[in-house]
Amino acid sequence: MNGYLIFIFDIIKSIILGILIGGPLLAFVLWFFETGGPLAWLYCWLVAVAFTVVLQFLAPVVIMPLFNKFTPIDDGELIAGWQPCKKPAKWFARSTS
Repeated sequence: MNGYLIFIFDIIKSIILGILIGGPLLAFVLWFFETGGPLAWLYCWLVAVAFTVVLQFLAPVVIMPLFNKFTPIDDGELIAGWQPCKKPAKWFARSTS
């Protein structure tokens, strides 16, 4: 697929995700500010923090695969890639195999 086309599709997916995820949260916050009383800001902040924490766990599993293709890296390739970096820093590492 053409790089420009992928870029356009990613922008469209970002807009749709922003509407699907941010829209209900914004609607809840605005509704709660009108009906929640003087401590509504605190409750909305708590909901936003909880929402952010949950999203931190869901994003790598649900959202990121929509934009990127994840494949496992072989242990040999991974170890060979960072082996030159560990010698100047005097890291000691064991192989898991």
